Amino acid sequence: MLAVVRDIRERKRLEYKLKHTNRLYATLSQISQTVVRETEKQKLFQKICDIVVDYGELRFAWIGLVDEKRRFVQPVAFSGAGSDYLKNTKISRTGDKTEKDPAGRSIRTGKSVVFNDLENNPDLVAWRKQAIEKGYRSSGSFPIREAGRVIGSLNVYAVEPHFFGKAEIQLLGEGAGDISFALEKIAQEAERKQAEEKLIQSEESYHGLFNYATGAIYIQDKAGRFLDVNEGAVKMYGYPKDFFIGKRPEPLAAPGKNDLKKVAEYLQKAFEGKAQQFEFWGLRSNGEVFPKIVRLQRGKYFGKDVVIAFALDITERKQSEEALRESEEKYRLIVENAHDGIEISQDDRFMYANSRLAEMLGYTVAEFKNVSFSQLFTEQAVRELYERKKKRESGIPQPHYYESTFYKKDGTVIDVDVKYKIIDYKGKPATFAIIRDITERRQLEWDVDKLRELDRIKRTLLSTVSHELRTPLANIRGYASMLNDYQHKLNGSKKREFVLAILQDSERLANFINELLNFSRLEAGLVKLEMRPCSIVQLLKRVVAAARIRSPTHQIVLRVATRLPRVDIDVTRIEELLDNLIDNAVKYS
Repeated sequence: MLAVVRDIRERKRLEYKLKHTNRLYATLSQISQTVVRETEKQKLFQKICDIVVDYGELRFAWIGLVDEKRRFVQPVAFSGAGSDYLKNTKISRTGDKTEKDPAGRSIRTGKSVVFNDLENNPDLVAWRKQAIEKGYRSSGSFPIREAGRVIGSLNVYAVEPHFFGKAEIQLLGEGAGDISFALEKIAQEAERKQAEEKLIQSEESYHGLFNYATGAIYIQDKAGRFLDVNEGAVKMYGYPKDFFIGKRPEPLAAPGKNDLKKVAEYLQKAFEGKAQQFEFWGLRSNGEVFPKIVRLQRGKYFGKDVVIAFALDITERKQSEEALRESEEKYRLIVENAHDGIEISQDDRFMYANSRLAEMLGYTVAEFKNVSFSQLFTEQAVRELYERKKKRESGIPQPHYYESTFYKKDGTVIDVDVKYKIIDYKGKPATFAIIRDITERRQLEWDVDKLRELDRIKRTLLSTVSHELRTPLANIRGYASMLNDYQHKLNGSKKREFVLAILQDSERLANFINELLNFSRLEAGLVKLEMRPCSIVQLLKRVVAAARIRSPTHQIVLRVATRLPRVDIDVTRIEELLDNLIDNAVKYS
C-alpha cells in the first residue's frame, strides 16, 4: 500500500483563523446595523451582548457602566454563560484589589485590556477559580465613551486561550467604538427631541403669555404698523383682532389728547434699543376715552426686528390719584386751619409743621426747617422727653400724651399739651404730634387754685375771728357782771383785779380789730408804707421791753449784735409784726 502523508496543521490553523475572523467581521457588521437602528440605550447594550455571543461564538459578554456615586462598575447588560459570575464579582473604578481586572483597568486607562491566558495569569488570582469554572480561558475589555469621556466597557470571554490577536482586538475595539458612536447619536437625538419639546413649550408659553397677559401687547414694525395684538388689546379697545392689523396708533388715539408726533419719536427710540415709557389716551370702540401706560422695547418677531408695546389701562389708578389729591387737599385744609399745632418730626428735625404751630411759637413755617424739635423744650422738658423715649425703646409702654413746656422764638415759655403717635414716614420711624397751647388754661387753673386757697384762708380767718372775738368779750361780760352783781361783797383788791382783766381783754380786742383792719387794707392795696431810717437794735430793745410788760410771767430774752446798720423801714408795721410774733409765742408756750 502506497500512502502519502501530508502535514495539514498549518492549513487547519489558517482555516480556523479565517473562520474565526469571519465570525468577528459578522459580529462587527451586526453591531454596526444595530447601532444604526437602535435608539434606546438599554436595548442597544443588550443586543450588542447577544450579537457578540451569537455571531462571535464567544462564551460570555457583558457591558458595565460606571456608577459615579458608588465608584463601582455596574453591569447593565450581559449574554452567554456566566451571569452568576457578575454577581460574585465587584469591580472598582478606582482600584484596590480589583485594579488588575481587565474591565476596571480598561475604564481607568481608556485602552483595550486583554488577558489571553486566564488559567496561568498571576494578575487574576482573585478571580481565576471562577473564570476556569465558567470555561473562560481568555478575556478582553474595550472602553466605551460618551462625549469623549469613558463611561464603561464592553467585556468578552472566550473558551480558547490566546483568542485575542491583533485583528480581534482591533475589530472588537471598533465594535466598542460603534457603541460609543451609538451613544453619541442617542444623546444627540435626545437633545434634539428635548429642544423640539422646549420649542413647542416655548411657543405654547409665548402664545399663552401673549394672549392671557393682563394688559394689552402690540407687535409693531418700524413704521408703527401693528403686526399682531393679543386678546388683552382686543378687550381693552373692544375691536376685533383684524381691526388692528396693518394700522398705526392714530385710529386708537383719543382726539386732541395725545402728541402723536412724540409717540412716533418714542417708537423710533425703541427701535434703536432705548426702552420708552409714556402715557397714552385711547378711544374705545364705544367712544369711551381712557388713559393707559405704554412701555416700548425692541424685540424679535419671527426673525424680524420689531417693537413690542405693553399697555395697561390705568383708568382706576387715575381715579384713585384724583381721589387721593382731593383727599389730600381736604385734609391739608383741615390741618392748616386746625386750632392746634400739628407736626411730623424725625431724627429731631421737623418734616412738617402747620401754620398754627408756627404762629403758636412765633416762627414762620419756613423757619421750622432750621429748628430742631428738642430745641423747643425747656431743660426739664428735654430730660422728660428722652426719659420717655428711653422707656419706650426698652419696651415699657408709655402714654401717648403728656404736658410740657415749650420755648417760643422770643424766649418766653408756654405750657403745652402734646398728643403723639409713632408712625412710619418715608420708610423710617417718625413722631406725629398734635400740640395745644394750654398756657391760659394753666393760668385759669392757677387762679382757681388761688381763689380756693383764699376762700380756705377766709373760712379759717372767720373761724379764728369768731374765736378771738368771743373769748375776750365773754371774759369782759363775765367780769362786768360780777362787778355789777357783787360790788358790795367784793373788796377793793378783787375789784381792781376784775377791772384790770376787763382792760386787758378790751386791749386784746382792740389789737385784734386793728389787725383785721390792717389785713383788709393790705388785701385791698390801701396800706401805705412810711419809710424812714431806723436803728434795728433800738427797735428790738423797745419791742422786747413792751412785751415783758405785757407778759410778766414769761421770760423774754433778746440776743442781738451791738452794731447793726440803720435801715429804711416802716417802723410802725415792723413793730406790729414783731409784737404779733412775740404775743403768739407767749400765747402758745
